[in-house]
Amino acid sequence: MANTRSSSSTATTTATTRAASSRLKSLTFTGCWTCRTRKVKCDERETNGCGVCEGAGLACAGYEVRLCWVTTGRDASQREKSYQRPSQRLRQQKSQNHAPSLPGPRRRGLLHRHTGPVLSDDDIMKALTTLDTMDGATRTETIGPFAIFQADGFKGSLEGKEEERLQDTDNLPKTASATEDITTMLDAALPAIDLDADPGKTHIDPSECVNPSSPIDNVVDTSPHLGLSMPLLRDSQTAHLLYHFTNHVAELLQPVHHPGNPWRTTYFSFALEGCPELWLAQTTASPTSFASQSLFHSLLSAAAFHLRNATDGSVGYHRLALQHRIKALQALNAATLHPTNQQLYLIHLTAMLSLVTVDTMAGEDSDFPVHLKACYQLKKPAGFLDQELVDGGGSANSQIYSICRFLTLLARTTSPVIVARPWATDEEKEGGKNSSGEPATATFNVPNFRDSERAVEYMYGITPALGNMLAKTCQMAEHLAYYQQMAQACPGVRILRTLQQACAALGDELAAWTVDDEPFRLIEDDENEAGQHTMREIARCQARAFHGAVLLYYYRTLQTYGLHDRRAAPVSVDVHSQVQIIWAQLTTAEDLKDAYYARFHGGLKRTAPMSWPAFIAACEAAPADRPLWVVWWERVNGYRIGNFARQWQIIQDVWQLQDLAGLQGHGRIGWREALARTGKLVLPI
Repeated sequence: MANTRSSSSTATTTATTRAASSRLKSLTFTGCWTCRTRKVKCDERETNGCGVCEGAGLACAGYEVRLCWVTTGRDASQREKSYQRPSQRLRQQKSQNHAPSLPGPRRRGLLHRHTGPVLSDDDIMKALTTLDTMDGATRTETIGPFAIFQADGFKGSLEGKEEERLQDTDNLPKTASATEDITTMLDAALPAIDLDADPGKTHIDPSECVNPSSPIDNVVDTSPHLGLSMPLLRDSQTAHLLYHFTNHVAELLQPVHHPGNPWRTTYFSFALEGCPELWLAQTTASPTSFASQSLFHSLLSAAAFHLRNATDGSVGYHRLALQHRIKALQALNAATLHPTNQQLYLIHLTAMLSLVTVDTMAGEDSDFPVHLKACYQLKKPAGFLDQELVDGGGSANSQIYSICRFLTLLARTTSPVIVARPWATDEEKEGGKNSSGEPATATFNVPNFRDSERAVEYMYGITPALGNMLAKTCQMAEHLAYYQQMAQACPGVRILRTLQQACAALGDELAAWTVDDEPFRLIEDDENEAGQHTMREIARCQARAFHGAVLLYYYRTLQTYGLHDRRAAPVSVDVHSQVQIIWAQLTTAEDLKDAYYARFHGGLKRTAPMSWPAFIAACEAAPADRPLWVVWWERVNGYRIGNFARQWQIIQDVWQLQDLAGLQGHGRIGWREALARTGKLVLPI
């Protein structure tokens, strides 16, 4: 009985072992393709194929993953599946579900092995050539390397929905005149977006702002991201504003078209570094990103303000502009005030200057003195070297520094308060102190712009020489104001002879200047021959107008401080003649733009004039000359730049105060005194 029990126990144990062994056996989906087909265990030998195939006398098919091109369309995929047996599809599904968890050196090795399709260089080049030759004339997107994407699908999807997009299209312009700004026609096709109906709504779909049936659709696409399979920006509203800035606002900020436009190149590139809407944007915040984010929101705010002006005060664009301006200020406040390197300093400086651009487009604020003062107070990093001493005048660094100095200079010309500064004689310069014990200031011979800074010719329509003459005139006014204050406190104080000589030398320099002395080298690099001549001539007209305005400013400064009838003023300035000369030059520049853009851009102007000469001349204009400036200012208001409208309103206020003073028997007051009485600040650019 005992033996029977022992035998039974042994048999049970053996059966259990066999059952466990059979349960542990599993199919493998690794190994060479020959062993997989034969459904046998592969030893997965690395070199010369597996040993199982070698022992069976078969050719080893290898371990590489077999790839094939998947044809587009669901039907093709279904046809491919129908050719497979049910058992084969089941095995493939199990392989896909279990392959990542299978052990073994071969599975791990596949992760590091190149498994892509084998394509020759010729095949790749043929495919790229095919893409390059694709017809992209119909709404082709032109954002960097993504010019092969088209938005035909978007345009077709909007057909039949015109009533939902636009409620009233009867008042839209059908044609554009030669004197009409491109954004005038563009923005006339953009409906006013009322966000007040839904206070929580902050997103504007560009499809609501584009009228494909309007004539502007054939000229410019206001939302190029539409139609891209993977847009660069998460928010279509942001893409709409950014596109408008780079293609319209940036062009309006300088008087001539030029590829070196800093608002399109330097400003835009720095802004993208802090763009939170980019798909590939960095998620970590840093001092650099704070300054770049401020610049990014400033550009969007400027674009929104311009669109608001072009749509007759759209509430939606106005709200967008305010939101982005607040974000720009918040980001700039979070940035460090002590940049540690020159690149960071340049980004901070650009961000501050972009806030001045926002004020220029808005036209209703006067915060530019705060922003320009912040630029002056920004701490330079240790070992900082002015880049313009090393690079040419067209470098990005030199452009930003030139913009900062020029805007600061123009702000001095219209400031209601002149900062009085003492003049230093030649003897006092050596000791660094003047007769009052105060530090001696720089004399007129220190240039504000270097001769290599030729970028100001296409950025503002001036030359380094004219900029330096205006800077010297401002210095002269500050020194004369100092001695006027001293004479009021201590009668008998006279203006130093050396200062009078410096004033006379500046008058001689202004009288000797001619536009033929200016080379305008950087404006010669236009695409076509006709464009070269036109853009250079526009710049020459701007320079002549600027020279006439500097003459008026110089003469009025001497007259204010009682030097206009002395030897210190050898230049005889005919105010009436200079006012007409300035008007003629600026009008000629606008006429040249009309002819140029009618020939090459369908009559839609892109560049706006630099308005400082017009502001000075209009303020100096006698009542008989004012109708000329009424026509000119109404003409340039078509650019929809808020600062132009602000200047024009201030000029009318100045005229009213001058006429009122004449009626009251006080005589004609100067424009600076009238401007001070208005209590308004203006930066005429």
